[in-house]
Amino acid sequence: MKNKPVPYSTIAAFLHGEATSAQISRLEEWLGADESHRELFAGLKKEWEAAHPRGVDCVVPDKELVWTAVRARIRRLPGRLYPRSFVVKIAGAAAGIALMAGAGAYYLWDRMSPGVNTDNRTVLAVPAGSQTEVILPDGTSVRLNSGSVLAYEGDFNRKRRHVTLEGEAFFCVTGDMGKEFVVSTGLVDVRVLGTQFNVSAYADDDFVSVALVEGSVELNRPDGGGQLAELLSGEVATVSRSDLACSITLAVPGVDNAWLDNRVVLRDASHEELFKQLERRYGVRVRVETDRVPYRYWITIRNESLNEVLQLIDKTTPIEYEIDGKEVVIRYME
Repeated sequence: MKNKPVPYSTIAAFLHGEATSAQISRLEEWLGADESHRELFAGLKKEWEAAHPRGVDCVVPDKELVWTAVRARIRRLPGRLYPRSFVVKIAGAAAGIALMAGAGAYYLWDRMSPGVNTDNRTVLAVPAGSQTEVILPDGTSVRLNSGSVLAYEGDFNRKRRHVTLEGEAFFCVTGDMGKEFVVSTGLVDVRVLGTQFNVSAYADDDFVSVALVEGSVELNRPDGGGQLAELLSGEVATVSRSDLACSITLAVPGVDNAWLDNRVVLRDASHEELFKQLERRYGVRVRVETDRVPYRYWITIRNESLNEVLQLIDKTTPIEYEIDGKEVVIRYME
């Protein structure tokens, strides 16, 4: 029992007041298995309380001056998943590295392969149903949407600025003419010097899209495979995963990047697109039990609950639905 993995994510959810009944049951079982588990939990709880005085839930960054000191402390820790409270505690002790503007984000530091002369790799993972903002060592701010993962190496901002992204993020890149900023999605590399843009690269989408707000960006094939497009302000590029076909359109005000205002805006969307957005926004899994669905949707979601949204869909298209914890079952009626 002593070798049972520590449920860091469950502990973090519990301390943040977001644990489900199933998570609480698993946590109680883990706590009852060994005295060392209870001691570890007590220590983490103490760190959480110390990092959240008077409800404060953010840390203001102090950029490069403290980054080296923070990373030095991190490198002494074993590579594993840490609860968000623990990250904020470490960052706060060194005057801050990241502004966390959403609940439920977790950091992961992975050791590189033996013999590789580099520092640790930093990964920020945002669970479904959450959003978060992080300030990178160069001062670039990145806002991450639900279910997204951002990663960068320990040598970030030394000779280059390179991050990898799965999911969706809005970047406000700090200008540095000597160091280009590259976002790798696996399908395309987005190259900039200083600008504001949105990248959507969810693994379950059949495309990657880049929406440019300010400045200019290049979209390139990975590994030096050539340029796909160059965007100007107000343009959106969509790249197909199947054949790298790239199309460029003008951004639609109030629709593109609506998630930054905590909205979901769909125009002429299929039911697959609609329910995929519901999965990301509410952290659920939607299962449709109807083979053919002929309906298209025009819908804007603001602060409505999942049940309210499903009731709205029910008023416009004939459906039955069941919500069972994190699973939603949809049946279209003839």
